Amino acid sequence: MSDEGRRGRAGRFWVRRGHRWLGVLFGIPLLWLTVSGLVLRHADGLGLHQKQVRSGWLLRRYGMIPQGVARVSEVGGRTVSEWGESLFLDGRLLEESGVLIGAVEMGADLVVAMEDYLLVYGPEGGLIDQLGEESLPMVPLEAVGRDGSGAVVVRGNGMQWRIAADLLSHEDAGSEPVQWSVVAALPVDAQVVLEERLAAQAGISRYRVWLDLHSGNLLGPVGRWVVDLSGIAIVVLTVMGFRLVFRKAR
Repeated sequence: MSDEGRRGRAGRFWVRRGHRWLGVLFGIPLLWLTVSGLVLRHADGLGLHQKQVRSGWLLRRYGMIPQGVARVSEVGGRTVSEWGESLFLDGRLLEESGVLIGAVEMGADLVVAMEDYLLVYGPEGGLIDQLGEESLPMVPLEAVGRDGSGAVVVRGNGMQWRIAADLLSHEDAGSEPVQWSVVAALPVDAQVVLEERLAAQAGISRYRVWLDLHSGNLLGPVGRWVVDLSGIAIVVLTVMGFRLVFRKAR
């Protein structure tokens, strides 16, 4: 066999070997790109635009499930929870948000203190009043509680103010004793309930998830890197395949 023939045979050997190992290495990513592409192609028939995602793991990838531990304040058999500034009353997700300072009863109503405002909820859980910076003695608030007479007292910058029963005025409460509301970490089993409430409100369609999986965006830089390499592998495998076919034909 001539030197040229030996070189040609060695070249075909390495091309076949490279083709085989590239196929093995990128077989699963290429299969996934093909399957996910077909699913997206028939998204309307599969109803992916209408179906919503409820997985906590996926919603965390989209930043819709907060990190860290939820916090709770319990008063009069009712619970006010805050998780990543999302606010819950008795496990129900509220439209209001912020950093929870505490909660106290005011007659049949519930006063919830955030850093920058007070929220007042009725017995049925509906928001009936909100006091912002213009109605409070100062912000941010540091604590909320009740004095010996049962009046609502807030604290900020080392000073205490008593809030009038009609919520229209306030006065210096001096240094009289106050029973301050306590905010504690929420137990893990109760936090699961909050996660379910957030998942129900997320509004992420399955089409969006499939699309982000197909492009690699859902898995971050690593996912995009794998998709890019898979695209390059398709090009290389195609070139190698043509080379093997045409060399064999000759």
